[in-house]
Amino acid sequence: MKKILLLSATAMMASAAFAVEPQIYDELYSVGISPDGKTMVSATETTFTIVNLETGQKTEFEGNGTVDSYSLGQGNAFSSAGVIVGSGIDGRAAYYQEGEWVDLNTPHPEFTSCAEGITADGTRICGNVGMAKMSIDDIPTPMQVPAVWDLKSDGTYGDAVVLPYPEKDFSGRVPTYVTAMAISDDGKTVVGQVYDYSGGYISLIFYTLGDDNQWSYNTEFNRLVNPDNVTFPEDPGECPAGPDANDYLTEEQRAAYQAAVDAYYEEIAAGNYDAQYPEMTDFMSPEQKAAYEAALAAYQVAQEEWQAKFTAYYTVFEQATVNAKSIVFNNVKLTPDGKTAVSTIMNQIDDPTSWLGFSNSYAPVVFNIEDNTVDIYPDENVAVACVTADGSMVGFQEGSMSPRRAMVYAPGARTPVTLVEYYEQKNAETADWVKANLCHDIEMYDMETGETYIEENVDCTGSPLVNSDFSVVVTAAQNLWDPAGANFYTYVIPAYGAYNGIQGVAIDADVNVKAFRGGRILISGNASRVTVYDMEGRVAYDAVPAGSMIETGLAQGTYIVKVQTADGAKTVKAMF
Repeated sequence: MKKILLLSATAMMASAAFAVEPQIYDELYSVGISPDGKTMVSATETTFTIVNLETGQKTEFEGNGTVDSYSLGQGNAFSSAGVIVGSGIDGRAAYYQEGEWVDLNTPHPEFTSCAEGITADGTRICGNVGMAKMSIDDIPTPMQVPAVWDLKSDGTYGDAVVLPYPEKDFSGRVPTYVTAMAISDDGKTVVGQVYDYSGGYISLIFYTLGDDNQWSYNTEFNRLVNPDNVTFPEDPGECPAGPDANDYLTEEQRAAYQAAVDAYYEEIAAGNYDAQYPEMTDFMSPEQKAAYEAALAAYQVAQEEWQAKFTAYYTVFEQATVNAKSIVFNNVKLTPDGKTAVSTIMNQIDDPTSWLGFSNSYAPVVFNIEDNTVDIYPDENVAVACVTADGSMVGFQEGSMSPRRAMVYAPGARTPVTLVEYYEQKNAETADWVKANLCHDIEMYDMETGETYIEENVDCTGSPLVNSDFSVVVTAAQNLWDPAGANFYTYVIPAYGAYNGIQGVAIDADVNVKAFRGGRILISGNASRVTVYDMEGRVAYDAVPAGSMIETGLAQGTYIVKVQTADGAKTVKAMF
């Protein structure tokens, strides 16, 4: 059921040039923001809410719990034409447009499906279509497979086109899922995940549309879950089933056997514990017994052979995955140009505060789609939530005894800052608002003493998302500080762009600067000094050049290069 609600006048904004102001929404939990920063989506167990941040209008769709509720796509779920993709209340891939949800066509509508991403112009949607019901049974296909839907001339979307996908995972077995999670703006690159048979290892997959208009897939990044590129023996499959003695009895023999079983239990109930449970073979004819025993002997041989194959297979599997790195389920983001995908690596660390003795810790991982290289960031326990066009990333930290707090990675920076620190560097007034509204005194529990205490000024900045040009941040936080307040809050906050390194250029000096892989800089012109800053403004290299080609020795990443000449200075962004 849809409802239209309006915010109070103080929360409404309408201007020719959209500019967000700090806002707080009770009982909304933000899960998405449009690239232009004008639309926010909230999803709770019972309600899916679309918020127009320009006008303050809220459109609500009510569900009946987590299974029967609307959901937002996990990738770039907003088009510039106002289409939002996800799944409808019936668990089918769908899109929202002009106040209504429309189901997409899928090959098996009886199975769960979801639309995950859409191109900026809305001409192509990517997502996952169900091939079987959700279960733990062995089936010959993944339960979900990747698909795209193309916009037709009449404004509707055509049938799902199932993309090619690997029928086996890295270990040679049928994957649980093969998904499509995000799509590039030109609609020619899609990224997703392969969720392996065991359910424990997830790797990145990407699909590309060739010049021949044919899709292909690439599983090069399987090397994270199989780092030694181990070749597996053949999967032994399911254990062979033994013969059922019931199948060798006639109806009369089964009845006689059941009567004997009933008599046995009567003897036990009467206190005769020496009674013997009847053997089914005693009720067989000699020919039936011989046939059953022959089948049992054959089964025992087959079972021994299967056990040997099973042991060999799982010995290799355990060896192959000792150093495996798995990405987080449903956590894949893609830059609009389709060149870079980001996800989150999950690590296990010792944790004495956890009853398990360990906890999960997270680190961003960046995949270069063009050259198949991977960059795993230092483990700062940050799970990535989104990436912008310039490579900025936001995510969150969460400990077993602490609330979530939002984190920001500048383009090329390998160490994040908190959202509070970001605003302290960007805008003092907004920073004060953030600290006043998102930092709270919280009652905490001491694991050693078993007592509670008050920790002051705790960062509760929550789970952040940012739009494409980093002009708007929305972040959702669970209320852990005020028992009388809402269950959770969403904060809409103006942002001021990703880190721009060193700001300002004294004079646009007559000098050209080119950057190359390996940290090399080529300078044409007379340079008296070259200084390189990382994206947090720290000096990474500083020297008087001895020639036109400078070997900085800096790692791959984005930097700011400042070249000093007799006429002034020139500052440029460089990517090594």
